[in-house]
Parts: sequence; structure tokens; C-alpha cells
Amino acid sequence: MRRRKRFLRSVRTTFFTARASKLLDSDDVIDIRYGFWFGDGRKIRFRLALDSRTMLPVSSLPEDLPAWTKIEFHRCEGCPLDADEHPHCPAAARLHPIVDKMRDVVSTEKVKVAVASSQRTLVRKTSAQEGLSSLMGMVMATSGCPRTAFFRPMARFHLPLADLDETTYRAASTYMLAQYFRVTRGQQPDLSTQGLHRLYDQVTEVNHNMAERLRDNESEDGVINAVVILDMFAKGLPPQFDALLDELEALFESFLDPAPAGT
Repeated sequence: MRRRKRFLRSVRTTFFTARASKLLDSDDVIDIRYGFWFGDGRKIRFRLALDSRTMLPVSSLPEDLPAWTKIEFHRCEGCPLDADEHPHCPAAARLHPIVDKMRDVVSTEKVKVAVASSQRTLVRKTSAQEGLSSLMGMVMATSGCPRTAFFRPMARFHLPLADLDETTYRAASTYMLAQYFRVTRGQQPDLSTQGLHRLYDQVTEVNHNMAERLRDNESEDGVINAVVILDMFAKGLPPQFDALLDELEALFESFLDPAPAGT
């Protein structure tokens, strides 16, 4: 118990300096911090500062980006970005600082992961690959990649280290809320999950190509397996959508009209 209290004090000291608190309280910036505490005493920290309206990074892309981040390197088929305007893949470019710091991390290494925002602080002991997957998923969603843009509403209400059921519910809810906004704009809604399936098919391709980039970068398996976990989620969610919706229907009875008599 004392050890846990000391660790929590360390987390608060790490994340909530006077300078950090000012950012965390900003109405214009969503400030999320990830910290990794390793068994050998290492501490590696990352900060995501995002525009609260667009959920895109407030900072410009890093300079001197490596070759594996170039847009044409393992480019996704049908990527709509113009190579002259976007010489680097936005997702790869935003992941570069993480890959650079974590490239030697072994996937199964046990770490303590802390995630802090203005709403809450979450601490969990887990594998390096699981913590990295949560962080890298958040970065890819908010990177400016057009194929991951539909994740930005979920990123606005980030749930770190979410499991498959939580992610399925959040993805389905986000998609259906998007259909409401389509109706308010006079657009045709999709009340099936077919559109959501197509979006996740695109994300599967993004994850595959990102893993290939990282392999060619000769990264240790920690960052590669983090993308593999994201890919497992992307592939595993679509088959679960309909089953989960059927399972959850009973919870929504208070929203539904009673079935007509005799049906």
C-alpha cells in the first residue's frame, strides 16, 4: 500500500507541475499525458496537446523526420493525400517521437502506465505493448490521417487501455451519433453497421502498412506489437458489432415503444 501511494505521488509530481496544470485547465487545448515506469527505474513520458475543437495536434510536425515516415513508403492504397503537400505520412510522423524513445522496448516487458488528463488519472500495471497500443492508437486517431479521422470523436473522450467490448460500444455509439448529425444536415443516415465495417477495413490497411514501416525501421517488437494489437481490434470489432448490439438491446427498453399486442 505504501509503495502504491509513493508511486501515485510520483505520478502527480510528474504530470501536474504548475506549468502542466495550466495546460490541463485550458479550454482550447486537450492535454493528455502518458507515462511509462519500467522495472529498472526508467521513466518515459509523452504529451499529447490537441486542439479541443478539431482534436488535431496544436504543434507542427517534428523536423528531420526519418525515411520510414515518408508518404510513399508503404503507402496505403487509395490514400487521398497529395504527396507534394504531405511529403510525410501524418500518422507515421506523429508516431516518430514515440518510436524513437521506445524502439528498444520489448513487448512483454512489464511496466506501470499512467495516463493523466484534466478529468482523471489512470494507473495500471500491464505489458509495454498494451500501454503503447493505447498511446499509439490515440496518436494515430488525432494525427491528421484521413483514414483514422472518424476516431477523433472517440479521442475527444479518450478511454485509455479500453478492452474490446468497451471499444466496440464506443465505436458503435460514435457511428450512430454521426448518423444523427447527418440527418440534421439533410443527409441520408446509415442505420446499419455496414459503413462502420468499411471504415474499419480502411483502418486495418493503415495498421498493416504502419507495422511494415516499423519493421523496416528495425524497431524492437514492443512498438510493432502495439500496432498489431490495434490491428487485432480493428479486425475483431466488426464481427462483434451485430452480436453486441443484440446483447445490449434489452438495456435500451426504456427508449423503445412496447411491441404491439400479438407480435
